[in-house]
Amino acid sequence: PKDAPKGTVVSAIDTLSRVFGWASEELIRNRPLSAPALSAGAGRFKMPTRAQERSLASYIAYAHYLGKKLLDAAPMPARGLPSDPREFARAVIAKYGSVSLRSVLAFAWDNGIPVLPLDDPGAFQGACWRENGRNVIVLKQQTPFEARWLHDLLHEIRHSTEEPEKATFAVIEGDPRERADSEDESAATEFAGDVVLDCRAEELTQLCVDKARGKVEWLKGVVPDVAKAAGVDVGALANYVAYRLALQGQDWWGAASNLQKRTDPWSIARDVMLERADLEKLDSIDQELFSRALMSETA
Repeated sequence: PKDAPKGTVVSAIDTLSRVFGWASEELIRNRPLSAPALSAGAGRFKMPTRAQERSLASYIAYAHYLGKKLLDAAPMPARGLPSDPREFARAVIAKYGSVSLRSVLAFAWDNGIPVLPLDDPGAFQGACWRENGRNVIVLKQQTPFEARWLHDLLHEIRHSTEEPEKATFAVIEGDPRERADSEDESAATEFAGDVVLDCRAEELTQLCVDKARGKVEWLKGVVPDVAKAAGVDVGALANYVAYRLALQGQDWWGAASNLQKRTDPWSIARDVMLERADLEKLDSIDQELFSRALMSETA
């Protein structure tokens, strides 16, 4: 705004220049700005449409910048994580007693992987970036379902174990219905499912199908019974069943959502982050960016 205090304008220009890589002169001249380059940490990502490309590139640049700054605020040594789901689950249980969103978040931070939660609508649902040999995970969605957040966290953790010889690496996740189009995506989803389902994800899914006699409309009544008998979380099993049905071209995500327990997973991830990261290591502009990013729109 023309009547905005000079200091506010300068601060805004500095922030935009940092995040999106635009020169101050470009911002001052009031000319159309180029979209931030997706090469800056875009990684594997299915671009939705040309119309969405500009806004998507901007959001990816913003999330990537925050991820890099979170690494600065949490300077900890990176440690290797098990890529085997049974070993991973055992390690989490040995330290925290159970596999839950909070315990897996803590385990990721323990092993040098900061996790940044965002709840802005659209764009993407999760990302894993590696900078100078260190991984950072961004979880970004507005669902109130803890099982879905835990699945996405484990999915990104599995990606963080890929190509360990590379100093830089990036994977950005779109809609979960589009995650089955590569071996890496399938491996990450199956890893997440096995960690939360006692390494019985495929077995329990087949049991659900058998008990439902192959009728998709019966699954909503069958999945809770199978989960209870197996001693696993019903939301986690419902998510995995939806994933397997998606591979066959059937959309069961709505029914799976109805079997989820509503909590506040974004706040859990935010609280763990604030306990582990020292944002005061950052300058005032970056601290303000995090302050705004951590103001939940759904709170």
